[in-house]
Amino acid sequence: MEAKINTEVAIPQNENESSATQSMQESINPQKQEVAQQTNALMSMNGKELLEMQSQSIDMLVDGLIQRVGLVSLIGSSDTGKSSLLRQLACCVVGGQDFLGMKTAPMHHRAIYVSSEDESGSLSVLLKKQNKDLKVPLEQMEGLQFVFDTYKLLETLEQAVLQEPCDLIIIDAFADIFSASNNLYNTAEVRSFLQDYALMAQRHRLAILFLHHTAKRSDSLQPSKHNALGSQGFEAKMRLVLELKVLAEDASERYLCIDKGNYLPYEQKQKAMVLNFTDNLTFHSTGKRVPITAIGQKVGSDLETLKNEVETIEALHEQGHSYSMIADELGIGISTIRNKKIKLQRIINSSSSKKN
Repeated sequence: MEAKINTEVAIPQNENESSATQSMQESINPQKQEVAQQTNALMSMNGKELLEMQSQSIDMLVDGLIQRVGLVSLIGSSDTGKSSLLRQLACCVVGGQDFLGMKTAPMHHRAIYVSSEDESGSLSVLLKKQNKDLKVPLEQMEGLQFVFDTYKLLETLEQAVLQEPCDLIIIDAFADIFSASNNLYNTAEVRSFLQDYALMAQRHRLAILFLHHTAKRSDSLQPSKHNALGSQGFEAKMRLVLELKVLAEDASERYLCIDKGNYLPYEQKQKAMVLNFTDNLTFHSTGKRVPITAIGQKVGSDLETLKNEVETIEALHEQGHSYSMIADELGIGISTIRNKKIKLQRIINSSSSKKN
């Protein structure tokens, strides 16, 4: 986003006019100035100050799952109910209700939901359906704001939060707001883009959650942070990566998996929550948990890994990227790309000759 520099300088006629102008500006933006002061204090602290802080544990927005401050993502394939789950989360935050049996601790009872895929008419129908189960009072639902225009989104969100602080921002979906001039497979570009949102989360003490899709090849694979579409830079910037998976055996059953959780215990990440997806598009915890290793197929062979790597390379090439560009984006050499393709072809040829 290119900043416009204002070259016009208003010169006050006298000292009283200058003082009055300054006083008016200060009265207009007291909240903005307070946030700026808090930001300066939070962005730089020494070790003594950190040790003297009162906090003894990570502050959580959703107990045992989502931290109060930082970047979070929910990944999954199409038609798993990701948007429904995130709308439910937003409703629970503004209503102060439990989310999937876990306590929420909102400070402001406000959330912003950025919808780049569903328009207001569709969302009205979907939200009414969900609230039949959730039963969040209308006056509390005023705290849930939907944003449909993603032009200059960061500025829009900054202004909204300055006017009324909130607990949670949900962005549905990441790929739609990621600049068209950027490359989803370029780690540096993805991290740089997300850094502005990470700083915003820190400034305003809130959680920002991105809905993102998984690569098609991962539909039948075990849950993994590496299933996220595009660069590894996406999951690397997240403090928490959740994945929603569905099995063909039961269309109403979903698994909510913790692929990555910087602030969660190791044991908690080893089992997925079993959820029931209702006709009213709401999720309910069944109370069951299953080992991650029991969900999907494990990528256990070098051949499978090699196939996935070559598929990614060829997908980028079909999009018009040269192999030189792909090498830069993936952080490997051109010779490595060539060797991977040759190695895979040899394995395929060898397997075919053995069958014959």
